[in-house]
Amino acid sequence: MSLIHTAELQQANLFDYLTELQKHAGKVRIHPSRWMPWNYRETLDNLLDRGTSAPEISKRPLKMAENLGYASLPKRHSRT
Repeated sequence: MSLIHTAELQQANLFDYLTELQKHAGKVRIHPSRWMPWNYRETLDNLLDRGTSAPEISKRPLKMAENLGYASLPKRHSRT
């Protein structure tokens, strides 16, 4: 059974679920069991209660790209 099918069986809003997984990708990686379709809302509520939100990790993908050297790729020169 796929994660999407499981979310559908749990009557979770699929778009909302997948969006939250992306927003909190770092947290999902650390504690995947807290982000299942049947308990991700509880996890989000706990984050809000503690005042933790997505912006704290929003720059992580950019930082990862910089570490891999993608942000420092040379610019393309136009041909004349």
